[in-house]
Parts: sequence; C-alpha cells; structure tokens
Amino acid sequence: MPRFPLPKKLPTLNTYQITFFGKISQEPWTKDWVHLRDVSKGEKTQLKRRPDYKAGIFKGLVPVKDRIKQWNVIPGDLVRVRGEGDTIQEVFGINKFKNLVYLKGHTGTNPTSATRNIPSIHYSKCQLYIGDHEYPPPVGETKPIVKQVFALDLRCTAPRWAPYLGRYNWIRYAVRTSPPLPGQEYEKLRIPIPWPKHEKPPPLPIQDCDTPAEVVKEVTWKPTRKFYPAQNVGKKKLLEDGYLHHIRPPPEGVPVTPYDPEMTPPMEYVISDELSNKHGGARKRQRAMDREKENAVRKEAFIKAEMADLDGRTKREALKEAEFKWAETRRKEMQEQRKKLWIKRGGLARLKRKHIREVRKARKEQDQLRNLVLPPAANQIVPPSQPSL
Repeated sequence: MPRFPLPKKLPTLNTYQITFFGKISQEPWTKDWVHLRDVSKGEKTQLKRRPDYKAGIFKGLVPVKDRIKQWNVIPGDLVRVRGEGDTIQEVFGINKFKNLVYLKGHTGTNPTSATRNIPSIHYSKCQLYIGDHEYPPPVGETKPIVKQVFALDLRCTAPRWAPYLGRYNWIRYAVRTSPPLPGQEYEKLRIPIPWPKHEKPPPLPIQDCDTPAEVVKEVTWKPTRKFYPAQNVGKKKLLEDGYLHHIRPPPEGVPVTPYDPEMTPPMEYVISDELSNKHGGARKRQRAMDREKENAVRKEAFIKAEMADLDGRTKREALKEAEFKWAETRRKEMQEQRKKLWIKRGGLARLKRKHIREVRKARKEQDQLRNLVLPPAANQIVPPSQPSL
C-alpha cells in the first residue's frame, strides 16, 4: 500500500470549501486533507463583506496548527463523554474544522432535526468504547466481574493511501485503558480497535406516477420557426413600429402598424444587438474579428500601394520595407490608442493634480526657508533673495 506524506504547505481553501466550516460531516473516512488548509487573509476579508456570508462562519474555527490530522473518532463509533459517567453514546457526526463531535444520545439530540441545533462536545472529551472484559472476582467471590473498557490513550499508525478504497487508511489502537486490563503491562499494551461498519444509505424507492394520463399526453411544445431578420431598412422599420405599437398603444387617431405575435417573428431577433451585452464575450470576440479583418484589408492596400512604386528596388526589398512601414504604422496607432484610453480613464487629470501638488509643496518649502529665523551665531551669512514661484 503506497504512502503519500502530507506536503509541508497546503493551498488555501476556496469559497466553496469554506462553506464546510459550519456543517456536520457524516463521512467516516478521510479522502483528502482539506480540513488542514487555511483561509487567506484577503479571502477572509472579502467573505466578511459579503451579505450572504455571516461573520459567525469563522466562530469557533480552530487554527490550522491545532486541528486534528487523523481522526480516530468517526460517525458510528461508540464513546463515552469524559466526566459524565459510563453512558455509551453513538457518534452522529463530526466537524474537522472545529474539532467537534456530535453524539446521537447527547442531551436534546435528535438526528432527524436540523443539524445546526445538535449540541457538540470537543474531540478530547471522547473516550472510545473497546468492549466488555472479564476481571478477577473480588476477594471471597468466585464469579468474575464484567466491566466496560474504554481507551484512555489512543494512537494510530501513519496514514497510507488505499487505491482500492479511494481513501486514506490507518490502524488505531489503545495503549492505555480505563479500567486497566488485567495481566497487561503498559509498555506492551497495544489493543487494535476496529473501525465501525459504514453502510451507504439505500436509494429511495421509486414512487408511482401520480400525474394524470391526459396531462402527460397533452402537447405543450410548439416548434420554433426559423426567422431571418429583414435586411431592407423599410421592412425592418415597419416591424419595429408594429412591435412598439403592440406593447405601447399610441393615442387615438395615430395610424397603428399591425403586429401579430403569433404570425410575426419575435422582435428579439430584430433588436438582438441592442439586447446583447456589449461587454460580453461574444460581442468582444466579434469586435476583435472585425478589427482583424479591417487591419488585413488595410495592410493589403498599404503593401499594394508600396509595391506600385518600386523606385529602383526589387520586389522582395519593396515587400520587406512595406511590411516594416506597416508594423511601424500599427505601433504608432496602438500607442495613440493607449494614450486616448489613458486620458479617458482619468490618467491625464491625475497627472495634472499631481503636478499641482508638487508645485504647491515646492512653494511651501520655499516660503518656510524664506521665513526661517536663525538665532545669532558664528559663521552665518544671509542667503541671496530668490524669486518667489
């Protein structure tokens, strides 16, 4: 069985994995180490600003260095709560991000109720139930005593990936029990504890169809008709006027263009350009393709004009020079376009404000130096007056 060591640094959690913080997991096996990952500071700040995430999602979250790596208490185990007697209870679920264990028989626990209302206990308060063992009878008696044995010190082997199981697997064992087992020394004690049997819930039974037969046989789908928008400007104008008069009837006396939604093609085809998002991927891609076609036509015309006048050059030399001139022309055009975008985004205004601040700061420094008064001392000269800014 191959062994995959845990990397020194795990990636941070994404937004979907962060939703696991407040949920109770009933999955008994460890298939990954997601619970050992942390949330980045920026992601935590963004989540606190979002209205759909409550700040309480991080309440009770255990730091990564204090989280339990290998969980030896899983759903289906029988445990007792330390300090609450020998009452055996079954584990209902766990939360690996908060080191919490949820018990079925705990006070007020109802597995069928909402999981958020189930009380929880810390992982360290759980003691695994090993089984019933016979102990020597007391003095004066012959019948042995049967006691419930729980694991006080629980340890496990290194995790190994089991490909046929699709999860990490290890062996858990107890090295100290309560009460101590008779005839066993502490150094040699190593009692393996089997994992509980986990059965997948059966699939839901198929219910009888309760929809009436006439409703099932009713035809509710109407095939769509292919529509090609009118290329003629006049026909397109009539179609648009009819649609506008249909949704907003004009006052009396104004001629109305007939419009039948059943017979006339849908208006969404006509105004598809207006309805589509200009910042969407399709529109951006279309604009890029149009620019490429336009530049290809311009380049062809530019090279053709350059090749028309060879001026003592060969065709090969003229072609190379034409391509070089076209590349320089495109570079200057893109430079001008970037400058226009920079001005449009407020870059020029920011630069002017920065220049005004620098001039104001320099004038202030000059005024402070001009108004500076030094106490009388040796080796001092009066600086020449400087013109004010």
